[in-house]
Amino acid sequence: PASIEYIGENAFQGCESLYTVNLPYGNLTSIGPRAFFESGISEMNLPSTIKSIGEEAFKRCRNMHKINLPNSIESIGPAAFVSCVSLEKVVLPQNLKRLEQLTFANCQNIREIELPQTLNFIGEMAFYACYELYELNLPDSILEIQTCAFEECGIKSIVIPQQVITLSEGLFLDCPNLTSVT
Repeated sequence: PASIEYIGENAFQGCESLYTVNLPYGNLTSIGPRAFFESGISEMNLPSTIKSIGEEAFKRCRNMHKINLPNSIESIGPAAFVSCVSLEKVVLPQNLKRLEQLTFANCQNIREIELPQTLNFIGEMAFYACYELYELNLPDSILEIQTCAFEECGIKSIVIPQQVITLSEGLFLDCPNLTSVT
């Protein structure tokens, strides 16, 4: 119903046969931690009223190949999409400032991620083991990239913006395709 404002913690966790969820376009502003953890969801269209996605909200949704993240989203919790192995493309919301730790870790088939020009922080292991992610354009707004953010990624080349203050240890650890950093 349109009156729903919050989907609670673990609400649909482990619902492996749940492939489709039609979220209401009304008052829904938040998806709680692990709300869809290990569910069978294959595609998710979030309403434009969503402001936050909780920690591990979609963790291990192995069938999820597409998610629509509206620009209304201001925060995405740590490990929100970790091990969504069928996910191939993500366009992050235009108001997002932080990409927390492990957000897309082990999304092995992700090929394209569009980062917003407002993003200034990439958390620890945010893109760990994104083997098919060969290219990533970092916005000029980036100030800090934490430990092992791109460990075991398929990245071939990358341009580090001029205003970056912190490049933490292990940033490109075990990135065998990396040939150019400028």
